[in-house]
Amino acid sequence: MLILIPVLALIGVFGDRTARITAATPSLGVTVSYPERLRYRQTERLEIAVTNRTSKMVDSVLVSLDSAYLSRFIDVRVIPAPSAAYEVRLVRVAPGEARLVVVDVTGNRYWRHPASLAVAMGEERATVHFSSLVFP
Repeated sequence: MLILIPVLALIGVFGDRTARITAATPSLGVTVSYPERLRYRQTERLEIAVTNRTSKMVDSVLVSLDSAYLSRFIDVRVIPAPSAAYEVRLVRVAPGEARLVVVDVTGNRYWRHPASLAVAMGEERATVHFSSLVFP
């Protein structure tokens, strides 16, 4: 049993881990890189890349972050700044262009925290579901 703990630590069972998930609509591509596991009081980065997959300029894309998920963390910083409660509006996205929304979070509550993130352009909506585990 005593040998098992160091072996598990060496293969990364107890370490921090980042994961990536993607979603797409006919006009938008979304890639989310998020902390799958992080330690209590450790700051990690959530990155949302939104790509215009059309051949036309997109006037506005709304990225809606899950407020229930973000309330489980402290020192939440969103760049670019949200236009409303955890909503970031990306304007004038050129054809093929990818824009990045960055969210820094610091683990505050233990356990697994599920999240839902939506990226919308008019009636088109891409939704991504993921979760982060905060551990001691």
